[in-house]
Amino acid sequence: MRKLFVLGTAVCMIALSSCNDDKAADVVKNVEDVVEKEIITSAFTIRVQTAFNGLSDADQTYGKFGVFYCEKGAQTDDLFTRWLGGDNTVVYSDNKQVSSSKLTRKRVVNLDGKGSFNILLEGLTPNKEYSVCAYFENEFGENRKIGKIQTVKTKEFSPVLNNLGIRDSNFFSANTKSELLNLDSVDGKYCSFGVQYSLSDEDLTKGYKILPDADVVQGSFEVKITSLNPNTEYQFRPFLSVAKGNDTIFGTVKNFSTRDYDDATIDMGTSVLWSKYFLGAESDDQPGDFYRFGQVEPVKMGGQFALIDKSGYFTDACPENISGTEFDAASKRLGGKWRIPTRAEIEELLNKVSISTIGNSDPYKTKLKLLSENGNSMILPQTDYCYAYSRKVRKYDRTGMMYFMAADMDVSEPYTDIYYNYTLDDDQLDELIDAYLEEHPDASVIYLRDILEPLIDQGLVTMDTITRQYRYFTRYYPNNYMDYIGPGNNTFIGPELYDGAWKIRSSYMSYADYGYCILPVRDRDDE
Repeated sequence: MRKLFVLGTAVCMIALSSCNDDKAADVVKNVEDVVEKEIITSAFTIRVQTAFNGLSDADQTYGKFGVFYCEKGAQTDDLFTRWLGGDNTVVYSDNKQVSSSKLTRKRVVNLDGKGSFNILLEGLTPNKEYSVCAYFENEFGENRKIGKIQTVKTKEFSPVLNNLGIRDSNFFSANTKSELLNLDSVDGKYCSFGVQYSLSDEDLTKGYKILPDADVVQGSFEVKITSLNPNTEYQFRPFLSVAKGNDTIFGTVKNFSTRDYDDATIDMGTSVLWSKYFLGAESDDQPGDFYRFGQVEPVKMGGQFALIDKSGYFTDACPENISGTEFDAASKRLGGKWRIPTRAEIEELLNKVSISTIGNSDPYKTKLKLLSENGNSMILPQTDYCYAYSRKVRKYDRTGMMYFMAADMDVSEPYTDIYYNYTLDDDQLDELIDAYLEEHPDASVIYLRDILEPLIDQGLVTMDTITRQYRYFTRYYPNNYMDYIGPGNNTFIGPELYDGAWKIRSSYMSYADYGYCILPVRDRDDE
């Protein structure tokens, strides 16, 4: 770090000794002192600390201060001489271009009250010489002054990037470790750090990049790679991208493998083996990813998929049972004998386990414990579903429920949807509901048609009908609620736990565009 103390009058006299411009010479005679207090360089910046001595209060308030700089060249002294002589064409613009043929300036709004300022010149080229000089002119562009024209060289940019390998890996993720050395803290803001990764036999330059939300400073970094496949070999390398010049520095390439998903297998005493976790999860705290029926990629923003029409219904191209087929997300992601379970396999599991709750004092954190007759158990977090139609991806939070998908579906016979049109207000509807409950005191479910159809003959209700045919896939969840009619002809589901006991039933979902969790199964090795 250098400290330079210079009297501006002497410097300007030397710098302008070859100048024959009388106006410039007159300006020089009344120059106050300009002191360059300190200059600090990095690879991409030059920080200039400067003081002006002898300026009036008016000059400090209304004057124009800053630094001229350009790439060092043969014309440097001439450019400053011309500016002192009143030539405004030598300044290209404010901090937009740095060249050896025109000056660039960076201005400050005002001084600190003591006649000094601290300014950072950015976007420079590493290992290059620049001519730098502080300047002043009054509010009218007159009484111009400059300090010493100094040659300053930016530092060499030579960071060291080491690949330290993998801290740990799981079924679908891995934590990479890297080390970044010899990087100036100022230069870190002009860089981006991350990792590239791909399958071990693919081109890394076409792989994905992960950029952590952190300032780039020298030291050790950990970046978590997600959305991997189990029992698969990958390669990765750290990289440092530099905004200036679009350069990228890479670390060495190292390989790693994710865990074999068979480690997640549990025998619940059924005809198939089960996964301890939902597809995409790595612990019993995670619900995993959401999948639409027949779609092998997790639900993401945007787009339709081939087996669903524009209305969100299944097309004729969708098979009735996708277990183990090209439309099976578990088969594609896990490989081997893993697949989505059928309804029969889910029913078999539910018939062989007892179900209890864990943490039901907070229903939003409730888990289910499924205890098998053979003594093995699995713990599953409560899950919900997401609505993934078109460009909307929205997760529905439901208290105390667990949804997961079966691989086969029913094809319904054509049937008629009935729409009831009525003009009853909420009070009239409530009276009808009360009357119905008096006649049916043991009813646990109230259907709208039972309330409204008697009013058709009175002309208070009319019907519209439409004939449809659906394909249904199965979702499973704890049946701990009852249906009831609420104001405005809306059907609500009220969750309710019965002393911690859970019942599970199957329910059929007609919209194929909803996303659900998948609890995978695999065939036994002796089959």
